[in-house]
Parts: sequence; structure tokens; C-alpha cells
Amino acid sequence: MKFGIQFTSSLKKLEGISIHAPFFRSLDLAFVHDPLNSLGAKKHGGRYNQKGLFEVLYLAPDPETTLKEGRKSFSAYLPPTAVITAEVGLQKVLDLQDENVIKKLGIRREESISFLVGIEKKLPSFMPPFAP
Repeated sequence: MKFGIQFTSSLKKLEGISIHAPFFRSLDLAFVHDPLNSLGAKKHGGRYNQKGLFEVLYLAPDPETTLKEGRKSFSAYLPPTAVITAEVGLQKVLDLQDENVIKKLGIRREESISFLVGIEKKLPSFMPPFAP
């Protein structure tokens, strides 16, 4: 597994893809005044971040997915919810399911998400947080 400068160097060498598309987010009406705030993910943790470590802005490629993922339980009940559209422009996106990307990063497939969450604390301050 690569760490520090070696890991940062590997990241810079990977090409990735760019994405420019609309994405969607569902949120409780209490938070509609600040729809891109991601402090809740830091406070409570989520799929891609551990509680208290860093913020993650969770978005979905379509409204249906954001509504399904926004439910806190398997209940049919959906509290009053707003769905917003965010125009997203990302310059470099890495596919952590691509074996070539995983190999160049020096990690194993099963480590891809947990490793990036753990390495977050070790990255230089100029590097943006990962949000796979």
C-alpha cells in the first residue's frame, strides 16, 4: 500500500475522466435553506465517510435514486422532502472499480473505499477530499 508522497504522486499520474452533468440531492425541508451543506454527513457518518472525519456531499444521478437513498429505513413513509438539481463539473474522477486504477494506487479492491477514507487524514492540505 502506498502512503504520503508516493500515493499523491500516483494520484497525479492517473488520468481519470471529467464529468459535467446534473446530479440530484434529496433533503429534509428543514435544510432547504442550505441544500449543499454536507455537515450532516460529517456529524453522522455515511457510506463513504466515518463519523466525525470529514464532509461528503452525497448526490445521485437521478431523482429516484436520491429519494431511495435518502430514506433512513425500509419504511414506506417518506417525510417531507425536497429534491434539488446540482450542475456538477468534476475535472478528474477515478473509477475505484477499475483494476488498472486500483493497481496504480497500490491498493487491493477490497481496500479501495476504506483505504481512501483512512488516507484522508494523511493527504496534504492542498488535496481535496475524496468522494467516491
